Amino acid sequence: MEDLAQEAFVKVWRALEQFDGRAPFEHWISRITVRVALDHLRKEKRRRNEIGLPELGADVLDWLRSDDEKNELDSRSAAEVLALALRELSPADQVVITMQEIEDRSVKEIAAATGSTGVAVRVRALRARAKLKRALEKIASTESRPANDR
Repeated sequence: MEDLAQEAFVKVWRALEQFDGRAPFEHWISRITVRVALDHLRKEKRRRNEIGLPELGADVLDWLRSDDEKNELDSRSAAEVLALALRELSPADQVVITMQEIEDRSVKEIAAATGSTGVAVRVRALRARAKLKRALEKIASTESRPANDR
């Protein structure tokens, strides 16, 4: 994660002369950092051979956001399940879902950061959630079967 932040800062520094002030500086930086993240996710997806899984669901996100110490093990398990399910999404879908569901960013903020329209962000998020849900259902059905049936 620190490597990505460093890469983003280096790209911002190198492109600083290109900033023309038409958009707010923070939006310009956000677009660069989103591109760095998307590039990283694309490389990661090509690097590993993944099993396709759909969407996670609200319960997993609730576990991830929980501050209850009793749920620490559940939170770690939920984070693993979330990471597994997110692998099924395209890098652009991952960015939108992460920004909207985990970082609680608005559609407008996501659109500005990704260079998309608000409608495109809403559609991408809707479709990504559906994929994520299917992935979670697949994971749940795999986990509920006896080990000798898998």
